[in-house]
Amino acid sequence: MKTDISPVSVDVYFIPVATRVPLKFGTQVVTHVTCVRVCVTVANKEGQKAQGWGETPLSAEWAWPSSSLGHNERNEVMEDFCRMLAQAWVEFDRHGHPMELGHGFIESILPGLLEQLNGKWTEKVGPMPHLAALVCSSAFDVAMQNIDGMVAPDSPVNYRLNEALGELALAARAMQQLAKALNPPKGYPRCEGWRLLPNVENPSALISNSTP
Repeated sequence: MKTDISPVSVDVYFIPVATRVPLKFGTQVVTHVTCVRVCVTVANKEGQKAQGWGETPLSAEWAWPSSSLGHNERNEVMEDFCRMLAQAWVEFDRHGHPMELGHGFIESILPGLLEQLNGKWTEKVGPMPHLAALVCSSAFDVAMQNIDGMVAPDSPVNYRLNEALGELALAARAMQQLAKALNPPKGYPRCEGWRLLPNVENPSALISNSTP
């Protein structure tokens, strides 16, 4: 599939997630968060289609610090902005490489959308900061990079990603060995971060054979 693509549809999902332990950001404690998951469908000029997926937590306490607004108020506005982003991506009538499209969208479309959102919500909650807009937009950007991996598997971006996967696998293996050596006191919570990757005897097995 040629990399000269254009978005044709976007699906957006909001997934509630409860944190394992309370997290403190400034003066506020976070016990739950909403993750936005998006699926972007693109097509090239020959009519071939591909889909990319992206996801990010709408971390309102970090992206939109406020001593007067609660989590739900800010989260509602960020969810609304995600819906606006989805519609804007569908209407983004431009062809190009996924990275070009993502950069062009952030530079030319995102500022106007944020201004439009703040015109709608400012009286109720005040203006949403640019950082929060970028957090919302990041899920769509990730989806576009996912598409880049499918339409251009030999690109420098994916070559570096394969290298990073190998490094991550080695780090995961080291964490597994460290966890076996440690014997935390009874009742002390174990870190299970290494479980994000399977047991890997040969880390290079995670690296794609399509690298140049």
